[in-house]
Amino acid sequence: MSSESRKFPRVSFTDTTTIEVSSGSLSAELEDLTVEGASFIIENATSPGTIFKLKFPGSPDIEPTELMTEVVRCDQRPDGRYAIAVKFSDADDQYLMDILSVIHSGNSKTN
Repeated sequence: MSSESRKFPRVSFTDTTTIEVSSGSLSAELEDLTVEGASFIIENATSPGTIFKLKFPGSPDIEPTELMTEVVRCDQRPDGRYAIAVKFSDADDQYLMDILSVIHSGNSKTN
């Protein structure tokens, strides 16, 4: 998805998080968040349409939460890892209020 078609800007975020898939938990390197989704780096490819739970550890501005996601894009990077873009399917009210506050405050980094 191009940045021009996004409804909300992304907030840069560098932190380790966990994703839960049917085969277990995987470590992921979070890159950014928005109201509707996130992007991060993982070691193995995954197919668009894959559903998993993202365990967001929280930050000074955003409460810890678990978000159900669907993979919309998976691209291999030059280092052999994969850049994954996901959309949220069940963002709760607290997450939405927190991320909107960060976006509207103009913060580009949340930790």
